[in-house]
Amino acid sequence: MESYGYQLLKVVASLLVVLGLMGGVMAVLKFFMQKRGNGGAGRLPVKILGRGFIGYKKDIVVVDVAGETLILGITADSIVCLGRLEDRAAVERFKKGEKTENNPLIERILSKLNEPAIKRKRATG
Repeated sequence: MESYGYQLLKVVASLLVVLGLMGGVMAVLKFFMQKRGNGGAGRLPVKILGRGFIGYKKDIVVVDVAGETLILGITADSIVCLGRLEDRAAVERFKKGEKTENNPLIERILSKLNEPAIKRKRATG
């Protein structure tokens, strides 16, 4: 009959072998994924140019998709295209990080976001 110490040693050794095999498989997969170019994500023509926080799990993101600059509203449940930036000079200044005056479309969107959701009227008494 084997002692409890020997049985514990066998269980720990078996666990280490299994964890080592899992780590080895993960390392091999990571190697091949990096060799393919970030698992295919590098081939997508999408660049995030900027992100602005609006509220809890709500962002406005400016992305460049295949040469077209889009303004996206992102929430926990959905992604909505708010508009496009057509002015190439403004887009280039934005990419360089220069401070610019806001696009009228962005100003309109931001002004609507700053309005209260429910406009309350004073109760007349």
